[in-house]
Amino acid sequence: MTNKKNNLSEISAEVFKHLSEIDISRLVTKKGNLKYLSWSRAWMLIQRHYPGTTREFTEFPSPVDTSLKLGALIYPGGTAEVECKVQLLHPSGVTLSATERLPIMDYKMEAISQPGTRAIQDSRKRCLVKTLAMGFGLGLNLWSGDVVSMIFDEEPEVDGAERESNIAELVKSCSLTKKQ
Repeated sequence: MTNKKNNLSEISAEVFKHLSEIDISRLVTKKGNLKYLSWSRAWMLIQRHYPGTTREFTEFPSPVDTSLKLGALIYPGGTAEVECKVQLLHPSGVTLSATERLPIMDYKMEAISQPGTRAIQDSRKRCLVKTLAMGFGLGLNLWSGDVVSMIFDEEPEVDGAERESNIAELVKSCSLTKKQ
């Protein structure tokens, strides 16, 4: 059992290292101030490196009629979130699994009350990309930028005051500073 667990940990670490080192800079789309990796490009990359990987979006019971299944979990007040599970098939035959949730948000990153099917579908695809990043490392540096660069001893993506501000904000958010 220990060998299997160590093997799983080693495979997980290998996959994360491999996918987090992929240079996605040419594949990133910029819209306004936001940069993102499209779901189709992320899926193309994952299939190119780990063919046979699958994804599944969770269906939730309707709060009105539990016999109906919805593409989002609806909360009291009408906001909602989606969930995506990815099963990554490693060449060794081992399957790694990751699941993430994402609120349904508008372009200002604010929760949408009573989201329509388009907002739900868009959020599902964003959640797929989030799951690939958080679970397996693909494109993670797009969200964390400088922090990932520091961990892997790479050149930082930003310089000077912006870099210092990013690091200070990270430290503050991780509660590593002394509270007064």
